[in-house]
Amino acid sequence: MSFSGMQFPFGEVVGEDQASSEEWLRLGVEEKIYASKAMSNFRKSFDCLESCQLKACSLCLSIFPENSIIKKRPLIYWWMGEGMVTKTNNRTSEEVGESVFKDLINEGFIIPICENSSPNINSCMVHPWVRRMLIVVATWKPSIGHHRALLLAGSSDSYSAMTEDTLTVFNVTEQYLGFKSDWLSKLKTVEVLQLGRWQSSVKHHMEVENENLVVDLKKKKKVEYDVSLNGLGTQTSLRYLSLRGVSRLTALPRSVLNLISLEILDLRACHSLEKLPSDVSALRNLTHLDVSECYLLESMPKGIEELSALQLSTEAVLRSFSVPPNLKKLDLRCLPITTRPNWLEPVGLISLEKLYIRGGELSSLELQDEQKWKVKILLLKYLKNLKVDKPKLHEMFPELEYLE
Repeated sequence: MSFSGMQFPFGEVVGEDQASSEEWLRLGVEEKIYASKAMSNFRKSFDCLESCQLKACSLCLSIFPENSIIKKRPLIYWWMGEGMVTKTNNRTSEEVGESVFKDLINEGFIIPICENSSPNINSCMVHPWVRRMLIVVATWKPSIGHHRALLLAGSSDSYSAMTEDTLTVFNVTEQYLGFKSDWLSKLKTVEVLQLGRWQSSVKHHMEVENENLVVDLKKKKKVEYDVSLNGLGTQTSLRYLSLRGVSRLTALPRSVLNLISLEILDLRACHSLEKLPSDVSALRNLTHLDVSECYLLESMPKGIEELSALQLSTEAVLRSFSVPPNLKKLDLRCLPITTRPNWLEPVGLISLEKLYIRGGELSSLELQDEQKWKVKILLLKYLKNLKVDKPKLHEMFPELEYLE
């Protein structure tokens, strides 16, 4: 049985706001819905899902606000972090997560969304009635879910909801990350800290408080908060840490290197991030490291070449990378790909004057369509796979003034 063809009572509700939802509750409309045939059919549809894996993953959809556009990648990372999807003999855990995502589309639990005219499905929505029904099912089958603490804007219960058996802390709507100094000490077995942005739109701004003392408006006094995340090192069960899209975060504490179980570190679009902890070789289980759109990041830390568990999906990120067209100097170090990415060509870097490529697996700089670089200074070092003679280089770089 699939949910995709089901008719919803009382018509469509896309765009329903909080006020109308409260009005429906007052009039008892929701009680009628939950007692309706549609709800009964949904329960049957949920019970007919092929696996407990699909059921557990679908229930995660109930926490998001109505009509939210949800990025696929953070959703799959969450499933991976809680162990709802795991690797098999022939598929990585991320590939299993992709399969679950497709199954939920086929079952009608989520609506796929293609953004920016891309053929790829990178986001989704949950129909309001599906979400409401999932919330009810979660109360029917609480054993399927895990103990989770949700960070909600304006809620005083977010912090108190955390206990030593909390497995997931998920930031649903909190814009400012300012935690009490001992918040991490409460958590003993946490596996997922999804503190960053899960929304599709970059308009959902998030930041850390940069003041150690902030005003508690209720008590009208200053309360000390620790926003440095230094207590992270004690979370040895943590598998997924997301600070995606959090601004005003300039560095990560060195205690991150104590996260021996960490598999996914998502720092995408942390625009203020300037450096990572030195020598990340201690993170032996790290499979995913996303630092795309971290434009102030000076360099990758040493020891990254020793992380044998890092998956090759990192190469896909590098190939889809974009650089500012007016860039004058480009310094590339330890590129893990063998062929020249599409963004590394003259047509997209018309102002480039200095090009440094040091270390990595790059084996070719060949250009198509007889393009020519305007680069004046070219530095190529420690490229064991790159085989190109000087006459060929001068042909590709006719304006060279310095070559090393």
